[in-house]
Amino acid sequence: MSRKELYAKIKELGAADAIKTKFGDNYTRVSNANLEDFLRGFGKKTPKKRAASKKVNKEAMVKLLSTLQAKRVLTAKEAEEVAALL
Repeated sequence: MSRKELYAKIKELGAADAIKTKFGDNYTRVSNANLEDFLRGFGKKTPKKRAASKKVNKEAMVKLLSTLQAKRVLTAKEAEEVAALL
Protein backbone atom coordinates (compact mmCIF):
# COMPACT_ATOMS: atom_id res chain seq x y z
CA MET A 1 0.00 0.00 0.00
CA SER A 2 1.32 3.45 -0.83
CA ARG A 3 1.67 6.14 1.80
CA LYS A 4 -1.17 8.08 0.18
CA GLU A 5 -3.45 5.02 0.33
CA LEU A 6 -2.54 4.43 3.97
CA TYR A 7 -3.43 8.02 4.89
CA ALA A 8 -6.75 7.75 3.05
CA LYS A 9 -7.58 4.48 4.87
CA ILE A 10 -6.67 5.98 8.25
CA LYS A 11 -8.96 8.94 7.61
CA GLU A 12 -11.74 6.66 6.33
CA LEU A 13 -11.59 4.48 9.45
CA GLY A 14 -10.98 7.34 11.87
CA ALA A 15 -7.94 5.51 13.22
CA ALA A 16 -5.62 8.48 13.82
CA ASP A 17 -6.21 8.64 17.58
CA ALA A 18 -5.85 4.87 17.98
CA ILE A 19 -2.54 4.96 16.09
CA LYS A 20 -1.28 7.80 18.25
CA THR A 21 -2.23 5.84 21.36
CA LYS A 22 -0.52 2.66 20.19
CA PHE A 23 2.66 4.14 18.72
CA GLY A 24 2.94 7.32 20.78
CA ASP A 25 3.27 9.48 17.70
CA ASN A 26 1.23 10.97 14.88
CA TYR A 27 0.42 8.51 12.08
CA THR A 28 2.44 10.63 9.65
CA ARG A 29 5.58 9.62 11.56
CA VAL A 30 4.88 5.86 11.80
CA SER A 31 6.39 3.47 9.25
CA ASN A 32 4.33 2.02 6.42
CA ALA A 33 4.83 -1.53 7.70
CA ASN A 34 3.55 -0.62 11.17
CA LEU A 35 0.57 1.26 9.72
CA GLU A 36 -0.36 -1.64 7.45
CA ASP A 37 -0.16 -4.13 10.33
CA PHE A 38 -2.23 -1.86 12.53
CA LEU A 39 -4.90 -1.26 9.90
CA ARG A 40 -5.22 -5.00 9.17
CA GLY A 41 -6.35 -5.59 12.74
CA PHE A 42 -8.17 -2.30 13.29
CA GLY A 43 -11.91 -2.73 13.80
CA LYS A 44 -11.68 -6.52 14.00
CA LYS A 45 -11.17 -6.61 17.74
CA THR A 46 -14.10 -7.59 19.89
CA PRO A 47 -15.57 -4.65 21.75
CA LYS A 48 -14.82 -4.50 25.45
CA LYS A 49 -17.64 -4.55 27.93
CA ARG A 50 -18.29 -1.17 29.40
CA ALA A 51 -17.95 -0.79 33.11
CA ALA A 52 -20.86 0.60 35.05
CA SER A 53 -20.79 4.37 34.74
CA LYS A 54 -21.61 4.97 38.41
CA LYS A 55 -21.41 2.87 41.52
CA VAL A 56 -24.75 2.21 43.10
CA ASN A 57 -25.14 3.81 46.49
CA LYS A 58 -26.21 0.83 48.62
CA GLU A 59 -27.84 2.98 51.29
CA ALA A 60 -29.98 4.76 48.70
CA MET A 61 -31.02 1.47 47.13
CA VAL A 62 -32.07 0.03 50.49
CA LYS A 63 -34.16 3.14 51.16
CA LEU A 64 -35.75 2.84 47.72
CA LEU A 65 -36.57 -0.82 48.32
CA SER A 66 -38.13 0.04 51.69
CA THR A 67 -40.25 2.75 50.11
CA LEU A 68 -41.41 0.48 47.29
CA GLN A 69 -42.25 -2.23 49.79
CA ALA A 70 -44.17 0.22 52.01
CA LYS A 71 -46.22 1.38 49.01
CA ARG A 72 -46.86 -2.26 48.13
CA VAL A 73 -45.10 -2.04 44.79
CA LEU A 74 -42.75 -4.83 45.87
CA THR A 75 -43.37 -7.76 48.15
CA ALA A 76 -41.04 -8.43 51.06
CA LYS A 77 -39.58 -11.40 49.21
CA GLU A 78 -38.89 -9.32 46.07
CA ALA A 79 -37.24 -6.61 48.15
CA GLU A 80 -35.03 -9.22 49.85
CA GLU A 81 -34.02 -10.70 46.49
CA VAL A 82 -33.01 -7.29 45.14
CA ALA A 83 -31.18 -6.41 48.38
CA ALA A 84 -29.22 -9.66 48.11
CA LEU A 85 -27.88 -8.50 44.74
CA LEU A 86 -26.39 -5.37 46.25
